[in-house]
Amino acid sequence: MNLDSFKFTINNKEEDFTIKSPSLGDQREAQKVYNQAFSDAVKSGCIVRARLDDLLKEQGLWDDAKQVKFNTLQQQILDNEKALAKGGIPLKRAKEIAVKMKDLREDLRELISVRTNLDNHTAEGQADNARFNYLISACLVYSSNKDKKYFKNYEDYLAKASEPIAIKAAQVLANMLYGLDNDYEKKLPENKFN
Repeated sequence: MNLDSFKFTINNKEEDFTIKSPSLGDQREAQKVYNQAFSDAVKSGCIVRARLDDLLKEQGLWDDAKQVKFNTLQQQILDNEKALAKGGIPLKRAKEIAVKMKDLREDLRELISVRTNLDNHTAEGQADNARFNYLISACLVYSSNKDKKYFKNYEDYLAKASEPIAIKAAQVLANMLYGLDNDYEKKLPENKFN
């Protein structure tokens, strides 16, 4: 079975599903959904990403010191990745670097968690989510008949977005569109030492 296919039980019957690649028409419609969601978000008072840094600073959630820490953490992770990739170091030292990298990544995640959360609430963040949701509604099809969509339309998907099949479809589509990997964490260089 392809990475874009999966099995799911519906009404006690196992079905094969596929996330088809978005067609040009799907992408055009998704862009329309994005544009409408963006417009609605701006009209309702959402900030745009360009203003997010200003808002974070105004609210005391981000400052120059945090930016320096962010840059430093990213550089330290990169330097450690290079050291592990280069090799030629004792295994004990490689394990020490791996443990340090785990700590650095956790510190980075913690540092940017507020920024990441708020970014999802910007006009662009809401519009990106709407576009992605539209693509799920358009691209989840039955493997046996790729012209037969699982969701009747975008609204049907939105009504069922919390159902397990919708969640699985979103995961598969994200992997397809953004090159994500379910085992991303396991494949980080530092996790090869577990």
